[in-house]
Amino acid sequence: LCFVPSTRRTSAGNDSKTSYIHWSKAVSESWTIPHFAGAYAVCLQEKPDLSFAKFIELAKNCPTVGERIILNVADIVKRMNE
Repeated sequence: LCFVPSTRRTSAGNDSKTSYIHWSKAVSESWTIPHFAGAYAVCLQEKPDLSFAKFIELAKNCPTVGERIILNVADIVKRMNE
């Protein structure tokens, strides 16, 4: 099981072209899949031939908090370049 941030997010606002909204208490699993897909996309920019299976393997080895794996893109990129 890998935890992906789903709360305390900042996104573009709809008031103006430069506004932001901070979602300090909103919890939404609908942000989880795009976040995970974005993490994979960032890793593909670094290593275009990275398979999704290898990405999952690297994600499962991210640092943990207790028994929970926390998705950490910087850690994945570092380890895939070792």
